[in-house]
Amino acid sequence: MTVTNQYEPARTNGNAITTEFSFTFKVQDESDLKVYLVDDATNTPVLQTITSDYTVSLNTVTDGGSVTFLSAPAADEDVLIERVVSLVQPTDIPNVGAIVESQLEDEYDNSRIIDQQITEEQSRMYRLTVADSTLFSQMSFDLPTPEAGKGLIWSTSGNSIQNTTSDLSDIDDAVQDATNAAASAQAFAITAGNHATSAQGFAITASNAANTAVTAAGAVRVNKVEWQCNSQTQAVVYSGSYFTGVDSGTLFTFTTNRTFDITGTAGTLGSLNTGSEASSTFYYLIALGDTTNTVSPHIIGVSAANYASFGTGDLTGNYSDYDDYKRIGVLRNHSTGHLVQGYYVDKRFFTANPIIAPAAASTSSASLVDLDFSTYLESFIRRAEFQMEVANGANASLSWKDFSNEFPVVEATAGDTNRNSFEILLDSSQIVEGKTTANTLSLACISYYDDLTEEGQ
Repeated sequence: MTVTNQYEPARTNGNAITTEFSFTFKVQDESDLKVYLVDDATNTPVLQTITSDYTVSLNTVTDGGSVTFLSAPAADEDVLIERVVSLVQPTDIPNVGAIVESQLEDEYDNSRIIDQQITEEQSRMYRLTVADSTLFSQMSFDLPTPEAGKGLIWSTSGNSIQNTTSDLSDIDDAVQDATNAAASAQAFAITAGNHATSAQGFAITASNAANTAVTAAGAVRVNKVEWQCNSQTQAVVYSGSYFTGVDSGTLFTFTTNRTFDITGTAGTLGSLNTGSEASSTFYYLIALGDTTNTVSPHIIGVSAANYASFGTGDLTGNYSDYDDYKRIGVLRNHSTGHLVQGYYVDKRFFTANPIIAPAAASTSSASLVDLDFSTYLESFIRRAEFQMEVANGANASLSWKDFSNEFPVVEATAGDTNRNSFEILLDSSQIVEGKTTANTLSLACISYYDDLTEEGQ
């Protein structure tokens, strides 16, 4: 016979029904086959045993044959059929004497099969392109002596492979230290609880330094944005804020203050992307970035309905210089048509004046059930901070259930007329439950938490 087909291992999906699987490459003996079942989830091959697990039938006219399993492979398994022959020459050709032609042909076929086997193995190896092959004589692919805990990198000259100078664990520690530094800076800004220019400048400077260290260590970049609603119609994103684009993963930095005006011309930078402002409405504040660095980051406002389908494809017209974006917060337009004034720092928006909860939150009932603050807390908010007050303090007490439905989160005792702050996790219904034994409960929301790492909530 001849070797008419190229060789490539045959891999076929199982379906828990089929037992026979074919292959098209030449095999001189069924013992030359290696048959595996490969787990789809882990890609781990398990060698099967001939006769116990399968039988082989070789074609007599054409190359190839088939493998028949005693039990059909499962739907989450692949059948892998490989040809493996020994790299030897088994035919003994006598010096003087007759030799059968089929012996020579079998040996020629065996040599060609070995060539194909080696070629297939080499095709799975790393290799230089034809264009790079001329550089081969200038490069060393020898591996250095292994050093525990080190990684392998190209040298600065790019012509040899060397061990890293630092242990991988040291690099990980540097990343963690930088991350901890960023967290400490954020915690400081939250504890300060005010938006004085000096405090904000300190938080931005500390976080920027930490972000630079994290980036240098190869860690994932984090978002850091600060903005303020300084009027009833405008919000300002401060210079020094930065964000990671949704599509490109590029880190963009604001080098100048950017102002958003809800009354501006729709479709222009610094305004709503479409339509005019509406009262009692939430708007997403979107940062725009340009990966070519031709233009600096800017901002627009997008309604919740439009943001549900917002993407890079919407960056046309007045936004055509930009090719990436990121949600950096949410604005609330009050029932009076004025933006709720306050400032945004470290994923929290702090109101300039606490927003009093719906009327249902002010009651003298002995049990408050299912207080729903969804009129203020949108679906993407999972953590909010409240102030509470028990008025007319005779024999009054108050407690709250948290996300795990357990009392108390915090308790106000009899005669406590001071406002007490507490933080609570919300479930998908955005419901907070509270109860008081007597008197009137007054509740106000002073801030909410907005997680910038989960885009599209």
